Amino acid sequence: VTTVFPNGLASRFHQIVYQPLTDASAADGREYGFSFEADSEAVQLRGARVYHANGQTEDATESGEGDVNDPSIAMYTSARAYYVHFPRLSPGDVVELKYRVEDVSSRNEYADYFGEVTYMQSAEPIAHAEYVLITPKSRTFYFNKPNVPGIQQKTAETATDRIYRFTADDVPPIEPEARQPPYAELLGHVHVSTYKDWDAMGQWYWGLVKDQFVADDEVRRRVNDVTKGLKTNEEKVRAIYDYVVQKTRYVALEFGIHGFKPYRCAQIFARGFGDCKDKATLIVTMIKEAGIPATIVVVRTGLKGDFETFPASLAP
Repeated sequence: VTTVFPNGLASRFHQIVYQPLTDASAADGREYGFSFEADSEAVQLRGARVYHANGQTEDATESGEGDVNDPSIAMYTSARAYYVHFPRLSPGDVVELKYRVEDVSSRNEYADYFGEVTYMQSAEPIAHAEYVLITPKSRTFYFNKPNVPGIQQKTAETATDRIYRFTADDVPPIEPEARQPPYAELLGHVHVSTYKDWDAMGQWYWGLVKDQFVADDEVRRRVNDVTKGLKTNEEKVRAIYDYVVQKTRYVALEFGIHGFKPYRCAQIFARGFGDCKDKATLIVTMIKEAGIPATIVVVRTGLKGDFETFPASLAP
């Protein structure tokens, strides 16, 4: 159940119940984890219990959090992993978790945007999936056409809220296959956003990043150096691209809004490192300094899998 506030911030309540039926799934089921943004969200564990097949109940043995940074690819973010450990499980035991993830920022860094993707299908059969979205009537929300088998949708209103409820029973699993596309492309889901179209998202994004494309004297001098003697635009673009990718180490410092917002061009150049959008910012700025029109685009990379193009959204 996600409750959205007028400024786009939200509170999310999750209830998950699962039952392992084999020894292997019972071993896997002893740990449950999910991620959250430590700089803007807070987690409250409301319940974590095992209902054993013999009628006894036990609470979780441990819960806590850890980072999800990946030093092997030099990626560091504000995301954290919250984990819950359970006592030994046997096939037929039932596990129940209840937790909340609350936006606790003083303001919405994404203006008044809200968007999320909720998966209602998995690699395991699901007896009942339910997604409830409680929204202020004063705001408009846009949805994909949910591709969840057997999904039903109802909408209700109170004096101040509009409540969307999506339910599906006996959702079949997506059986894993060799060389399959990423699960994000295959699993049935509901996708919601407050953006009417991609122009609206692009307008917000350009407002966020436009001041990052400013060269300083050092950047200008380097543009002159790497393009000296070159005649065509193609030669200049290739020289600038080669310089940036060879001289800029990949290090991702994606804390908070910098998951979407690149650092300033001059800062990226001086540091000599950055992530993909930082390198794109440096390349575009240097190309423009060479007198060639250039801009960046926002893309979803192939490794994440294909995705529907409506609604426009940052969530995918």
